[in-house]
Amino acid sequence: QTFGAGKDVSFQDWRDYLQQMINLGVFEIAYDQNLALKTAELGNQILAGAQKLLLSKPTEKTFAKAPAERPKSKKAVAKEGLFEALRTLRKQIADSQSIAPHIIFNDATLTEMSDNRPYTKADFLEVSGVTQTKMEQYGQTFINEIVRVSVAQYQAGATVKGASPLTTYQLYKQGLTPKEIVAERAKAEGKALNPVTVEGHLISLYKKGYSVDLMRFTNATAVSDIQQVLHQDLGEDGFKGIHEQFGGKYSYFEIRIAKPKKPNTFCIRLFCLRA
Repeated sequence: QTFGAGKDVSFQDWRDYLQQMINLGVFEIAYDQNLALKTAELGNQILAGAQKLLLSKPTEKTFAKAPAERPKSKKAVAKEGLFEALRTLRKQIADSQSIAPHIIFNDATLTEMSDNRPYTKADFLEVSGVTQTKMEQYGQTFINEIVRVSVAQYQAGATVKGASPLTTYQLYKQGLTPKEIVAERAKAEGKALNPVTVEGHLISLYKKGYSVDLMRFTNATAVSDIQQVLHQDLGEDGFKGIHEQFGGKYSYFEIRIAKPKKPNTFCIRLFCLRA
């Protein structure tokens, strides 16, 4: 009956005490009087000093903190970035054709593109949901976007499958030689790249169908000369033996270019030789 008594007790604790007293029969809820609390028989006995009231002290409830969300890996961020870029491209094409985006490719197909990063038409056709018709309609446009985003992500420091050769290809299209490509990439990426690696990129890209003119780095005479000795048994010397046989006249890159795709046959553009 003292004014202000109990103000040191929190709202949550008071609610707990009241619930205990209702359960014990100290108070009862008058449902016919707007749910007012009325002193019950036990409450009257307590007020008269005939009974004592013992209540349990409320325990502080603790809630487990949600585990901190782990930061996404660079690979996951790169994948999401490519997916969003492909979604944006799909929306642009759909709007231009006045059709629903999923008619072009559904999200599952875009996800697989983001996972596998198909850089060639052959690889693009392996993606679920890509038919020959859709390949002809949209394939090259989507491949170009995958290449563009992948190279940009690689240059930004992400680990992107197959992006290093594509970065070489972008510089090759600017007319740079392998040595110039090495220098340019060293400036952009802050790391030295072996010229042999860049040369390997160009040969690999050519074999995959990219527009790479390997004859920029050699000539018909060199190909003919090298082709004449490629069929010889050079033992463990391999390309080194050919290089030495010509007294260093032809580079290892030229020798690799002249290596036939199939036994005894070599073609670059319309230029073919047979041993």
